Amino acid sequence: METVSLGLTTHERAALQQGRWYRDLPAAAQQALLEHSRLHVLMAGEPLCRHGIARDDWFAVCRGHVRLSGVFMSGKAFTLAYMRPGDWFGQLSSVDDMPQMVDALAQTDCTVLAIRAETMKQLVSHHPPLLEALLRMSYARLSELTRVVEELHTLPLGARLARKILQLASREHPDVQQAVLRLSQQDWADLLGASRPRVNSHLKMLQRDGLIRLEHCLLSVLDADRLGQLAQLAPRLQFALAS
Repeated sequence: METVSLGLTTHERAALQQGRWYRDLPAAAQQALLEHSRLHVLMAGEPLCRHGIARDDWFAVCRGHVRLSGVFMSGKAFTLAYMRPGDWFGQLSSVDDMPQMVDALAQTDCTVLAIRAETMKQLVSHHPPLLEALLRMSYARLSELTRVVEELHTLPLGARLARKILQLASREHPDVQQAVLRLSQQDWADLLGASRPRVNSHLKMLQRDGLIRLEHCLLSVLDADRLGQLAQLAPRLQFALAS
Protein backbone atom coordinates (compact mmCIF):
# COMPACT_ATOMS: atom_id res chain seq x y z
CA MET A 1 0.00 0.00 0.00
CA GLU A 2 1.42 3.35 -1.04
CA THR A 3 0.66 6.43 1.04
CA VAL A 4 0.77 9.75 -0.80
CA SER A 5 0.28 13.35 0.19
CA LEU A 6 -3.31 14.45 -0.20
CA GLY A 7 -3.91 15.56 -3.76
CA LEU A 8 -7.37 14.48 -4.82
CA THR A 9 -8.17 14.62 -8.51
CA THR A 10 -11.31 16.36 -9.71
CA HIS A 11 -12.89 12.93 -10.27
CA GLU A 12 -12.02 11.79 -6.73
CA ARG A 13 -13.45 14.95 -5.18
CA ALA A 14 -16.63 14.45 -7.20
CA ALA A 15 -16.80 10.85 -5.94
CA LEU A 16 -16.71 12.04 -2.32
CA GLN A 17 -19.60 14.39 -3.00
CA GLN A 18 -21.63 11.45 -4.32
CA GLY A 19 -21.73 10.00 -0.82
CA ARG A 20 -24.66 11.33 1.19
CA TRP A 21 -22.83 11.05 4.52
CA TYR A 22 -20.09 13.46 3.48
CA ARG A 23 -22.35 15.65 1.37
CA ASP A 24 -24.66 16.32 4.34
CA LEU A 25 -21.86 17.54 6.61
CA PRO A 26 -21.38 21.28 7.17
CA ALA A 27 -18.85 22.76 4.73
CA ALA A 28 -16.38 23.45 7.56
CA ALA A 29 -16.44 19.81 8.66
CA GLN A 30 -15.99 18.62 5.07
CA GLN A 31 -12.94 20.83 4.62
CA ALA A 32 -11.47 19.74 7.96
CA LEU A 33 -11.74 16.07 6.97
CA LEU A 34 -9.88 16.73 3.74
CA GLU A 35 -7.19 18.82 5.40
CA HIS A 36 -6.40 16.11 7.96
CA SER A 37 -6.46 13.07 5.66
CA ARG A 38 -3.94 10.97 3.80
CA LEU A 39 -4.59 9.23 0.51
CA HIS A 40 -3.67 5.53 0.18
CA VAL A 41 -3.21 3.91 -3.21
CA LEU A 42 -3.86 0.16 -3.24
CA MET A 43 -3.64 -2.55 -5.87
CA ALA A 44 -6.42 -5.13 -6.19
CA GLY A 45 -6.10 -7.73 -3.43
CA GLU A 46 -4.00 -5.51 -1.16
CA PRO A 47 -5.18 -5.19 2.48
CA LEU A 48 -6.13 -1.84 3.95
CA CYS A 49 -6.58 -3.20 7.48
CA ARG A 50 -6.62 -6.75 8.82
CA HIS A 51 -8.70 -8.60 11.42
CA GLY A 52 -7.34 -8.29 14.93
CA ILE A 53 -5.16 -5.25 14.25
CA ALA A 54 -6.18 -2.12 16.16
CA ARG A 55 -6.40 0.08 13.09
CA ASP A 56 -8.83 2.73 14.27
CA ASP A 57 -8.88 4.93 11.22
CA TRP A 58 -11.89 6.15 9.27
CA PHE A 59 -11.85 5.67 5.53
CA ALA A 60 -13.48 7.06 2.40
CA VAL A 61 -13.32 5.35 -0.98
CA CYS A 62 -12.35 7.81 -3.71
CA ARG A 63 -11.77 5.35 -6.56
CA GLY A 64 -12.43 1.64 -7.00
CA HIS A 65 -14.08 -0.75 -4.55
CA VAL A 66 -13.12 -2.01 -1.07
CA ARG A 67 -14.43 -5.26 0.37
CA LEU A 68 -15.26 -5.45 4.11
CA SER A 69 -15.14 -8.98 5.47
CA GLY A 70 -15.02 -11.03 8.63
CA VAL A 71 -14.98 -14.62 9.82
CA PHE A 72 -17.79 -16.65 11.39
CA MET A 73 -17.01 -18.51 14.64
CA SER A 74 -16.92 -21.67 12.50
CA GLY A 75 -13.96 -20.19 10.64
CA LYS A 76 -15.85 -19.53 7.40
CA ALA A 77 -15.12 -16.18 5.79
CA PHE A 78 -17.97 -13.89 4.81
CA THR A 79 -18.28 -10.51 3.09
CA LEU A 80 -20.09 -7.73 4.95
CA ALA A 81 -20.25 -5.19 2.15
CA TYR A 82 -18.55 -3.63 -0.83
CA MET A 83 -17.64 0.02 -0.40
CA ARG A 84 -17.82 2.09 -3.59
CA PRO A 85 -16.66 5.65 -4.41
CA GLY A 86 -18.25 8.11 -1.99
CA ASP A 87 -18.67 5.55 0.84
CA TRP A 88 -17.12 6.17 4.27
CA PHE A 89 -16.56 3.43 6.80
CA GLY A 90 -15.05 2.83 10.21
CA GLN A 91 -16.12 1.93 13.71
CA LEU A 92 -16.65 3.84 16.91
CA SER A 93 -13.44 2.17 18.03
CA SER A 94 -11.97 5.39 16.65
CA VAL A 95 -13.66 7.12 19.57
CA ASP A 96 -13.53 4.57 22.39
CA ASP A 97 -10.23 2.75 21.64
CA MET A 98 -11.80 -0.67 20.99
CA PRO A 99 -9.96 -2.82 18.38
CA GLN A 100 -10.92 -2.92 14.72
CA MET A 101 -12.67 -6.23 14.00
CA VAL A 102 -13.21 -6.03 10.25
CA ASP A 103 -10.87 -6.72 7.34
CA ALA A 104 -10.76 -4.16 4.55
CA LEU A 105 -9.33 -5.37 1.25
CA ALA A 106 -8.99 -3.63 -2.11
CA GLN A 107 -11.43 -5.45 -4.40
CA THR A 108 -10.05 -3.45 -7.34
CA ASP A 109 -7.24 -0.97 -7.77
CA CYS A 110 -8.38 1.93 -5.64
CA THR A 111 -7.52 5.07 -3.72
CA VAL A 112 -8.80 5.51 -0.17
CA LEU A 113 -8.85 8.54 2.08
CA ALA A 114 -7.79 7.77 5.68
CA ILE A 115 -8.06 9.73 8.92
CA ARG A 116 -6.22 8.52 12.00
CA ALA A 117 -8.11 7.91 15.23
CA GLU A 118 -6.40 10.65 17.23
CA THR A 119 -7.00 13.12 14.44
CA MET A 120 -10.68 12.21 14.24
CA LYS A 121 -11.08 12.74 17.98
CA GLN A 122 -9.67 16.24 17.63
CA LEU A 123 -11.90 16.99 14.65
CA VAL A 124 -14.98 15.84 16.58
CA SER A 125 -14.15 18.20 19.44
CA HIS A 126 -13.95 21.13 17.02
CA HIS A 127 -16.90 20.10 14.83
CA PRO A 128 -19.74 18.69 17.00
CA PRO A 129 -21.96 17.80 13.98
CA LEU A 130 -19.25 15.33 12.98
CA LEU A 131 -19.83 13.17 16.06
CA GLU A 132 -23.54 12.95 15.34
CA ALA A 133 -22.75 11.99 11.75
CA LEU A 134 -20.32 9.27 12.90
CA LEU A 135 -22.95 7.88 15.27
CA ARG A 136 -25.49 7.75 12.43
CA MET A 137 -22.99 5.95 10.22
CA SER A 138 -22.18 3.37 12.88
CA TYR A 139 -25.89 2.81 13.60
CA ALA A 140 -26.56 2.30 9.90
CA ARG A 141 -23.77 -0.29 9.67
CA LEU A 142 -25.12 -2.11 12.75
CA SER A 143 -28.63 -2.09 11.29
CA GLU A 144 -27.30 -3.50 8.03
CA LEU A 145 -25.48 -6.29 9.85
CA THR A 146 -28.62 -7.08 11.87
CA ARG A 147 -30.67 -7.25 8.67
CA VAL A 148 -28.14 -9.58 7.03
CA VAL A 149 -28.21 -11.93 10.04
CA GLU A 150 -32.03 -11.88 10.08
CA GLU A 151 -32.21 -12.70 6.37
CA LEU A 152 -29.68 -15.49 6.85
CA HIS A 153 -32.06 -17.20 9.28
CA THR A 154 -35.42 -16.40 7.68
CA LEU A 155 -35.01 -16.37 3.88
CA PRO A 156 -34.08 -19.15 1.47
CA LEU A 157 -30.84 -18.74 -0.46
CA GLY A 158 -32.60 -17.85 -3.71
CA ALA A 159 -34.41 -14.91 -2.10
CA ARG A 160 -31.24 -13.66 -0.40
CA LEU A 161 -29.34 -13.84 -3.67
CA ALA A 162 -32.04 -11.89 -5.50
CA ARG A 163 -32.07 -9.22 -2.77
CA LYS A 164 -28.30 -8.88 -2.86
CA ILE A 165 -28.27 -8.54 -6.65
CA LEU A 166 -30.89 -5.77 -6.51
CA GLN A 167 -29.12 -4.03 -3.64
CA LEU A 168 -25.73 -3.94 -5.35
CA ALA A 169 -27.17 -3.08 -8.76
CA SER A 170 -29.19 -0.15 -7.37
CA ARG A 171 -26.04 1.26 -5.78
CA GLU A 172 -24.19 1.12 -9.09
CA HIS A 173 -26.89 2.72 -11.25
CA PRO A 174 -30.33 4.34 -10.69
CA ASP A 175 -31.71 1.94 -13.29
CA VAL A 176 -30.67 -1.48 -12.01
CA GLN A 177 -30.94 -2.94 -15.50
CA GLN A 178 -28.12 -0.61 -16.59
CA ALA A 179 -25.75 -1.77 -13.83
CA VAL A 180 -22.97 -4.29 -14.36
CA LEU A 181 -21.73 -6.18 -11.28
CA ARG A 182 -18.18 -7.50 -11.44
CA LEU A 183 -18.10 -10.33 -8.90
CA SER A 184 -16.87 -13.90 -9.06
CA GLN A 185 -18.92 -16.90 -7.95
CA GLN A 186 -16.80 -17.04 -4.80
CA ASP A 187 -17.52 -13.35 -4.14
CA TRP A 188 -21.26 -14.07 -4.31
CA ALA A 189 -20.83 -17.07 -2.01
CA ASP A 190 -18.94 -14.98 0.57
CA LEU A 191 -21.63 -12.29 0.44
CA LEU A 192 -24.36 -14.81 1.18
CA GLY A 193 -22.53 -17.05 3.64
CA ALA A 194 -23.20 -20.08 1.42
CA SER A 195 -21.12 -22.58 -0.52
CA ARG A 196 -19.93 -21.73 -4.00
CA PRO A 197 -21.67 -24.73 -5.66
CA ARG A 198 -25.06 -23.78 -4.15
CA VAL A 199 -24.75 -20.14 -5.16
CA ASN A 200 -23.56 -21.11 -8.63
CA SER A 201 -26.62 -23.33 -9.04
CA HIS A 202 -28.96 -20.47 -8.15
CA LEU A 203 -27.15 -18.04 -10.45
CA LYS A 204 -27.54 -20.47 -13.35
CA MET A 205 -31.26 -20.85 -12.60
CA LEU A 206 -31.71 -17.06 -12.63
CA GLN A 207 -29.93 -16.89 -15.97
CA ARG A 208 -31.93 -19.78 -17.41
CA ASP A 209 -35.18 -18.07 -16.38
CA GLY A 210 -34.13 -14.79 -18.00
CA LEU A 211 -33.77 -12.72 -14.82
CA ILE A 212 -30.03 -12.04 -15.15
CA ARG A 213 -27.20 -12.32 -17.66
CA LEU A 214 -23.88 -13.90 -16.69
CA GLU A 215 -20.68 -13.41 -18.66
CA HIS A 216 -17.61 -14.65 -16.79
CA CYS A 217 -17.50 -12.42 -13.65
CA LEU A 218 -20.01 -9.90 -15.00
CA LEU A 219 -23.68 -9.94 -13.96
CA SER A 220 -26.48 -7.79 -15.42
CA VAL A 221 -30.13 -7.61 -14.36
CA LEU A 222 -32.59 -8.40 -17.18
CA ASP A 223 -35.90 -8.48 -15.29
CA ALA A 224 -35.92 -6.37 -12.10
CA ASP A 225 -39.64 -6.94 -11.43
CA ARG A 226 -39.39 -10.73 -11.38
CA LEU A 227 -36.15 -10.53 -9.41
CA GLY A 228 -37.96 -8.38 -6.84
CA GLN A 229 -40.73 -10.96 -6.59
CA LEU A 230 -38.18 -13.71 -6.01
CA ALA A 231 -36.52 -11.52 -3.37
CA GLN A 232 -39.88 -11.37 -1.55
CA LEU A 233 -39.91 -7.57 -1.74
CA ALA A 234 -43.03 -5.48 -2.20
CA PRO A 235 -42.72 -3.32 -5.37
CA ARG A 236 -42.32 -0.09 -3.39
CA LEU A 237 -39.50 -1.61 -1.35
CA GLN A 238 -37.51 -3.26 -4.12
CA PHE A 239 -34.78 -0.66 -4.16
CA ALA A 240 -34.92 0.53 -0.55
CA LEU A 241 -31.97 -1.70 0.36
CA ALA A 242 -29.66 0.69 -1.42
CA SER A 243 -30.18 3.43 1.13
